Amino acid sequence: MSQWYKPRKPLSDYPETGQQKKIRVAGRIVADLCKGKKSVEFHACRHEVLACMFQNQKCDIKVLDKKKELEEKEKTP
Repeated sequence: MSQWYKPRKPLSDYPETGQQKKIRVAGRIVADLCKGKKSVEFHACRHEVLACMFQNQKCDIKVLDKKKELEEKEKTP
């Protein structure tokens, strides 16, 4: 291993975008609703959640309830 070291600047702070917030919420919904499913079942579950979140297609009541719950949780500090 080389002893040469290049210092890097620390990451700069920037505001979080709306798309990043949507992605975080979608990831948490997938983690909660698709937990324990394997292979094809997991892919189908994930597809349904993401289609609902980003394309407003086939929105299941479980997905909408979880989305509302997570958005409320993020608003309250």
